[in-house]
Amino acid sequence: MGDISINIGANAVAVMAGSFLSGGMMSISINAVPMMMDTIKDSPQLLNQWARTFYYGIRTFPAMSVTTALLYGYIALYRSVVKRPCGIFVAAGVVTLTMVPFTWSFMDPTNQRLFSLGADVASGQVVELAEVQGLIRTWSWLHITRSLFPLLGAAIGMFATVNDH
Repeated sequence: MGDISINIGANAVAVMAGSFLSGGMMSISINAVPMMMDTIKDSPQLLNQWARTFYYGIRTFPAMSVTTALLYGYIALYRSVVKRPCGIFVAAGVVTLTMVPFTWSFMDPTNQRLFSLGADVASGQVVELAEVQGLIRTWSWLHITRSLFPLLGAAIGMFATVNDH
């Protein structure tokens, strides 16, 4: 009975971690970005707010993704040791962690452009608000997409847990 309890507990923590990660990330695009877009009508301030949002996100979300993936990895390793199927938990971890290469591959050009515009503003150049708003809208949609990876990982982990007999 103890082995099953440990396994179910680890599964629950992994699923909750992935769900929490996805929700935290999603709240940026659903709440914070629209608030910024509605209230900030000055490109230097909008760039600064986006950069601060980016800074706080990069300090927490990648580490949470790796930690969640490691939890799924622990579950898969445990299951392989006790000769139980483990592939679906590996899949949950990989899907969760996919947010990191997605960021590098698809979001980095937008991130770099926004940082470049921030540097332009800092050097005294005028940056059009419409360009900044367009880039932040693009970033927000990409961020929503990125937020779905840990949610899908949690769904896979939940499915595996519920269907584990």
